[in-house]
Amino acid sequence: MAIGKLSYYTAADITPNVLRNLFSESNIVTAFRGEYRDNWNATLDLIPYAPVYYTNTSIDYQIAYQQGHGGTWHDLSVLLYWDHKPVAIWPISISSKGTITEFSSHGLAVLPPLFTKGLATKTVKALVRKCMHFATALARATGIESWHSGESFGNISGLSEWHTITMAAGAVPTLQHELYLNLSPEMKTIKSGIRDSFRSLISAGARYWDIGILTGVSPSIWEEFKTLHLAVAGKITRSTETWELQFQNISSGILSGLSKKPNGADGWRRIFQHES
Repeated sequence: MAIGKLSYYTAADITPNVLRNLFSESNIVTAFRGEYRDNWNATLDLIPYAPVYYTNTSIDYQIAYQQGHGGTWHDLSVLLYWDHKPVAIWPISISSKGTITEFSSHGLAVLPPLFTKGLATKTVKALVRKCMHFATALARATGIESWHSGESFGNISGLSEWHTITMAAGAVPTLQHELYLNLSPEMKTIKSGIRDSFRSLISAGARYWDIGILTGVSPSIWEEFKTLHLAVAGKITRSTETWELQFQNISSGILSGLSKKPNGADGWRRIFQHES
């Protein structure tokens, strides 16, 4: 599209060559996730803690979900290299709907790159600054006036380099609270850390709901959940492809907790997806 005398790229114009030029101008050595999925997984394994949004399966699902709701979507996710080795992954995308072009992490606020364990702080700082330079260059090239960034729980203390550098660049912060529960200990240990006044509420819920954590879901249970989803929503809200991808995510080891009323009344009620 054109604004004034300046011509901008749209998402449809962002070809691999355009991207490579922008990354080169930012002095970043990269490889696209779509071309090196195994390398992405291998690098992910070297990261101490990675939210589910960084996994190949989650990214595939988010892209399919967003494409099902219209617009042009391109996955720009890249591995970042340092000293000829992949040391970080960065899940990013660009999209266009009508005249609006957006830079995001597949519909979410732009997530920061995640770095492998043991990488020098100096190197992390340098790569984060280069990523910020790329984001700025991409925004200018596509006429994006502003973009949103967001960080989730990263199992670290203090502020990340991404937060520090984006704030120094003039970002305006907003605060969001998140609650996490470590499910790896025995249930007895988990309950010992819960406030006494809440335990009776949990016990009451356990009498009403049949709750479990599963490492896999049978096709029949999945169809039951899909049927309930349709009944509650009153219409089809997403494509068959997204349901298939989500089922594959669970089958590949990403844990999901499901709950239902006793005796199976009303079918499966909730599904919670998180990293294993």
